[in-house]
Amino acid sequence: MTLRLPKLLDDGCVLQAGVDMHIWGTGDPGRIVLTRLADERHMVQVKDDGTWNAPYGPIEAGGPYELTICYEDGAERISRQCYAGEVFLCSGQSNMELPMAWVRADYPQEWDRDPDPLLRQYKVIPDYDFKGPRDDHDRAFWQGCDADTLDDFSALAYFFGRRIRQWLGVPVGLLNISLGGSPIESWMDIDTLRAFPEALASLEPYLGDGVASKRSLDSVAERDRWYQALGYKAHVLHIGVRQHFAGHAGSLLGIIIIYGSVIIMVAAVIKRCA
Repeated sequence: MTLRLPKLLDDGCVLQAGVDMHIWGTGDPGRIVLTRLADERHMVQVKDDGTWNAPYGPIEAGGPYELTICYEDGAERISRQCYAGEVFLCSGQSNMELPMAWVRADYPQEWDRDPDPLLRQYKVIPDYDFKGPRDDHDRAFWQGCDADTLDDFSALAYFFGRRIRQWLGVPVGLLNISLGGSPIESWMDIDTLRAFPEALASLEPYLGDGVASKRSLDSVAERDRWYQALGYKAHVLHIGVRQHFAGHAGSLLGIIIIYGSVIIMVAAVIKRCA
């Protein structure tokens, strides 16, 4: 098994300062892993299930610090640049997911600010798996804040994080793990759901191989049949804020969805044209 760190500990990650923490990953069972973060070193053995975990004491806010791991013989060396500061879990539904791109008309000055590489977001791309839990995110990444990346930041998390940066002057990590419309049950593991039989019953129809994908495709097909019955073309064209309104923040109305020749405004951000 290849020596590996989770995506949460990729280059540019932010670790919580001032508290005990853990560095973890996977590797070949039985092999010894050497870990070093700043000046603290540890030697741990990979467990039978392929996981390893190295405890670390508090680290001072700042950075970048170098995190390195390798096997005892020096093989498969991995190096990461990390910061230490204040880390916040930004989770929830659409109020948390709402990206800065959708509110650009109201806050155009935010794109004119100097880049802030120490205000960092870890964005998890939504996916589903009814056979979980998984040991890592499939698609997720860290990025600092600048005019090119700001569109992707959660608006709520960005303004909160910027205030914390101004207040404390330390690196801030925003873990953007949000999905609009997701019920709380979708965030719970199977063992917890067993205490809620009705919620578990709602999950059962999705557990078979390929069932979730088929139900999703059937839903799209049903939607298309509905629009065809109304006399419209079945195709759906999503025009995103960045692509359609790039450079036109003053006249931004919001994101639009076009069904054939019908235009429906959703999540509109109304702004008086300058």
